[in-house]
Amino acid sequence: MASANWFPSFLITIFDRDNCNGNRYRKTKQDLRNSLSKLHKIRVYKREAYKRVFVNRGLLLDSVKFYGFDMDYTIAVYKSPEYETLGFDLIKNKLLEMGYPEPIGEFEYDPTFPIRGLWFDSTYGNLLKCDPFGNIMVCVHGFKFMNRKQKVKTLPEVRR
Repeated sequence: MASANWFPSFLITIFDRDNCNGNRYRKTKQDLRNSLSKLHKIRVYKREAYKRVFVNRGLLLDSVKFYGFDMDYTIAVYKSPEYETLGFDLIKNKLLEMGYPEPIGEFEYDPTFPIRGLWFDSTYGNLLKCDPFGNIMVCVHGFKFMNRKQKVKTLPEVRR
């Protein structure tokens, strides 16, 4: 067990300050030792800091029915296209298990197909690639890319 002297020596001085409300407070060396040693005892980690993933809020998962994956390569490096192929195949198999039509099983993953920054349009069943202003740049229905004329006809949001 580490001793109470593990903290930097500049903290051992006596603190005599005003807090934000204008009240005076005084912390002695022993007060600091007691406070810091309590904190030190609480922090027990199983992983080194560089191996941890940090979150900034809690999330109750009891009402979540589906999980999505944001594979933005920020905290992990994926083996492409093997990773995406595996995900595609797993989702395809799950859809078949749920009773979707058998022809879904014939689809193969295409690594040239757009995968990043897409929105799913649940009203029309399209995948949309938008610019930062929300303008639809690419629209895909199934595996077929729509040209401008088809986008204008199908999507009321596209400017005529």
